[in-house]
Amino acid sequence: MTKSENKDVELQEFIGRVVNHLPLKSKDPTLIILKGHLLSEELMNDLISSVLPHPEHIKKSRFNYAQTLSLAKAVSDDEHHDKWVWLGLKKLNEIRNLYGHNLEPKEIEIKESEFISYVEKHSKKAAFKNCTELTSAVLTLIAGLKVVCGGIKNSAK
Repeated sequence: MTKSENKDVELQEFIGRVVNHLPLKSKDPTLIILKGHLLSEELMNDLISSVLPHPEHIKKSRFNYAQTLSLAKAVSDDEHHDKWVWLGLKKLNEIRNLYGHNLEPKEIEIKESEFISYVEKHSKKAAFKNCTELTSAVLTLIAGLKVVCGGIKNSAK
């Protein structure tokens, strides 16, 4: 399989994973945030493992999301990649933590609205159709992270 074909297969698998796990038709913001958070964490873990000479030494480590985000950012080359993605992931994590630690998070709609505005402002407003604004923002952020991860993996080889 050529390098290009391998990238196509990897992208198809990634899209399939997102479609299988992110509830595109759901209007439940808790579910959208939690699933988007998990998908982004998985992508960052894959990125980190792909650039380390011996990733097996950290496979059983239990990094939290903020630590994983810091590690992923540390192995990235901010000069050549979309810096907005990292702050977007931080904002996603803040919203996830509000949902994860509060039954009825206060001012969650404000945080979600700020997150949506931030992603739209920094991503050339590549809105996804037939889903909520929140789902579109989460999808756009995950797509942005996938682009960043692909660029880092390619430059590391």
